[in-house]
Amino acid sequence: MFGTRKSRALERARQYAIHTDFCSIFSNQADRFYLLALLLTADQTRAEKCVVTGFEDCMEGNPVFRDWARAWSIRTIVKRAIGMMRPLAKESSSTGPIISGLQAESSAARTIAVITHMPVFERFVFVLSVLEGYTDRDCAGLLNCPTAAIVTARIQALQHLKPAGTVSMPESAVYEFQPLLAHADAAEAC
Repeated sequence: MFGTRKSRALERARQYAIHTDFCSIFSNQADRFYLLALLLTADQTRAEKCVVTGFEDCMEGNPVFRDWARAWSIRTIVKRAIGMMRPLAKESSSTGPIISGLQAESSAARTIAVITHMPVFERFVFVLSVLEGYTDRDCAGLLNCPTAAIVTARIQALQHLKPAGTVSMPESAVYEFQPLLAHADAAEAC
């Protein structure tokens, strides 16, 4: 009887992520997590704080299945960024941000600059729905707004990335982007 309980306890322990799992995930994915936090907060100090507090939340939080530990880690960083930035649907704008001196060295640096200069709500929607691959419903739940606000903000965010002088075709603009960050480090995933 005691052997059965012990084996069930061991089996259950193997199913859940432990401290070393989160240490490994955050160690292997540190650059990716920092980039996610930077894109959401648009501030280096806040991004660092998001990653650190996200790690602490994972270590001290509720038990999570081992297979879900990486997704849980990302979600804790996202929730920390939402708590810090408080993106509201009513703050979304229809005009593009004014960015001077965007002659960055690489297209990646230019893209990061454009994203971090988007209005807060549009930036969150873009990063979560386009780069991370969250559904509109998941975004709406996280950002506490209607799904229609997510769709509108994503279209506005995509307009910021559109090269000057291009013709607007709504359906083509939405489907050209794939969840970039969700697959960026697939080879390095645990």
